[in-house]
Amino acid sequence: MTLELRVVQSDEEWAAMHDIRRKVLFAPGRQVRDIDYDENHPDDRAEGNVPHILMLDQDAVGIARLDIRGDRATVRLVAVADAHQRKGYGKLIDQMLTEKSWGLGVRQLRVNAAPDAVGFYEKTGWRAESWDPDELIGIARDCVQMVKDL
Repeated sequence: MTLELRVVQSDEEWAAMHDIRRKVLFAPGRQVRDIDYDENHPDDRAEGNVPHILMLDQDAVGIARLDIRGDRATVRLVAVADAHQRKGYGKLIDQMLTEKSWGLGVRQLRVNAAPDAVGFYEKTGWRAESWDPDELIGIARDCVQMVKDL
């Protein structure tokens, strides 16, 4: 059994990432409301923005994007596939992104946490702190801003 958090590169990985986002974050009744998912959104391929996928052997388990800006990075669009939720994969994504970020010289991670995810983030070392109120629009309008010092 191989578990790997890697940068999304292949067409299959991009398709799996979009599938998880649609089903977990953008499906009717899920966290994001009233916003259509755009799999060609330019933010996914913008300089410094790095989509990641957690693979368990050949199975896409979870996703997150790391937007790196010098010694700070923002974790975005975190999701674990429905079949793999409540098995510790969210915590693994957090740990692996933290380690990867440290190695890239990042000293603070930021996130716009969905209200129902705040407890998870608190348990994994994050704390509530406003870092950019202008971010709290669109899909992040109901979120709680949090930081994690590395």
